[in-house]
Amino acid sequence: MHKIVLLGSFLLMIIIAVGQVPPDSVEQYLNQKAKDYTALTSRLEISVSEVSLDEFLRAIAVANKLNFDIADNLDDVVVNNFSGVMVKDMLAFICKQYNLTLEFTGNIISIRKSPTVKNRYTPKQSEMSFDTEKNTITFNFKNDSLVLVAEQITRLTQSNVVLAPTLSQKMVTCYIQDKPIENALDKLAFANNLKVTITSDGFFLLEPDEVETETADQMTVDRSSRNRTPSGRGGTNQGKEQTGFVDIKRGTQGKINLVAENFPLSELIKKVSEELKTNYFIVSKMEEPISLSLQEASFDQILTNIFAGTKYMFKKTDQYYVIGDRSSQEIKESRVIVLQNRTVEKLLDGLPKDILKDIDAKEFPEMNSILVNGSQTLLDNFEQFIQQVDQTVPVILIEVMIVYVSKNKGISTGISAGIGESAVTTRGTINPGMDLDVGASTLNNLINSFDGFGWLNLSEVHPNFYLQIKALEEAGFLDITSTPRLSTLNGHEAKMSIGNTEYYQEEQTQIIGTQNPQTNTTTTYKSVKADLSVTILPIVSGKENITMQVAVKQSDFTEKISKYAPPNTVDRSFESLIRIKNGEMILLGGLEEAEKEESSSGWPILSRLPILKWIFSSRSKSDSKSKLTVFIKPTIIP
Repeated sequence: MHKIVLLGSFLLMIIIAVGQVPPDSVEQYLNQKAKDYTALTSRLEISVSEVSLDEFLRAIAVANKLNFDIADNLDDVVVNNFSGVMVKDMLAFICKQYNLTLEFTGNIISIRKSPTVKNRYTPKQSEMSFDTEKNTITFNFKNDSLVLVAEQITRLTQSNVVLAPTLSQKMVTCYIQDKPIENALDKLAFANNLKVTITSDGFFLLEPDEVETETADQMTVDRSSRNRTPSGRGGTNQGKEQTGFVDIKRGTQGKINLVAENFPLSELIKKVSEELKTNYFIVSKMEEPISLSLQEASFDQILTNIFAGTKYMFKKTDQYYVIGDRSSQEIKESRVIVLQNRTVEKLLDGLPKDILKDIDAKEFPEMNSILVNGSQTLLDNFEQFIQQVDQTVPVILIEVMIVYVSKNKGISTGISAGIGESAVTTRGTINPGMDLDVGASTLNNLINSFDGFGWLNLSEVHPNFYLQIKALEEAGFLDITSTPRLSTLNGHEAKMSIGNTEYYQEEQTQIIGTQNPQTNTTTTYKSVKADLSVTILPIVSGKENITMQVAVKQSDFTEKISKYAPPNTVDRSFESLIRIKNGEMILLGGLEEAEKEESSSGWPILSRLPILKWIFSSRSKSDSKSKLTVFIKPTIIP
């Protein structure tokens, strides 16, 4: 019985081992399994966001009646959308995406994380060779471990190199070509702030290079005096206390590590250029001392840092550097900066003064560019700033709908009679409304038709007599709609104006001479304008918000005070500052004018009596209203 159990366990391990599928071959294996396991060919319609991987797989198993054994550590977050995808394809994608393996036991699928295989660490081998005939060594160390370097040198040259206990983590960088082992190790120590000592039995001992500090206020020279230079041109007085020094070490990729304390500026540039083998030309005196510390800096970075906040600049050419006062003509250069997205007009007026300091700049509208002259560094900074300003300016389409509505109504009633200067001809309208002038001849004919009726006997009226009968009601409605479209750049005004112009006559008379005066009359016609004007200033801000400053002004003509007087005008205006979303519409308006007028004339007392007032009086009433409404819809054009 014990043998049977062991045999069964062994067969089960074989089945599981054979059924385990790594992520790289899972797709091929699933295609084979799908022939017998039809549930793997079911199609999915699922979309998930911020769901753990184990919950995602459980949902698929339930929806498609699959048997999944899911590991507990599948806690990756899934954000996916599958539509019309087979289950086998989804499983293949999930396995590759999250580095999973599948294990098949019958129709049960176990899903596990793939075991992580760690790469074995291989120590870096430094570039090194040894010429046994010349007894010289060549090496190129780039941030290599000093422990491995010492081991390689000892094995290659058969010269024992021993390190101090504190140097176990030290990294070194140095390049030496075809030099004896003693000189090579000495320069290696110099380049990495170490010191080397040869013992009596031929061992090379490498130790940290210590610095003695005599006072807290003064900097002292290193004991070896090999990698630190005191201030002074000749480099004499080595080993004596100095108030300034410079420490220059070679870095990587043509860069250096630099420490200077109260060191003359011109001497510092000289030493750095010698170390980097860079050509330079100084056009003005530079005697100021400087203190700084830079790591892995190029010649350009060193010059930029030491000249920051000073009057000195540099100009880089193909062959050398020109260094000196920024006002020197040798330092300056000229450029043409062309703008790509905006106009150059009035651009310089809005720039900060610090950007234009020590730069001569002039707008060149014909080429939409700026002509500048100054030092190379200042021009580089100026051009970089202009590139940030030279962005695409949004174009805004502004749709304006102007609605002007005017309503008026009036009633005129009454009878008036009198004697005119001449005979009046009967004329007028009876329908619609009555506005009739009756002359004396018509009235006499009417009177004569009543003669012979007993006691009624009327005499004829005066030939110039007239009678006016009025019973008239009027109403009017006017609706004017205008839909102009305006386009403008962001931050620029858009204007429109609709109106009329009327002219009036003006005469000037001049009398020339005294004994025989002559009169000279000059006639001129002057204009008066009444219009509707809309001015809009749009500014686009974040999230497509548009701030608009809107000004609307309306003027109309009124009656003249005399025939030759200028037309009277009445003005109405309003201003608004609003903010709306792109594509939304706003309503501005309320410029409403209402006018009512009533007048009457008639006989005293009789004109106020009911019924009789329509005979012995004349009345008129008028009521008018006008309203201006403005709709505005701004749209940002991409």
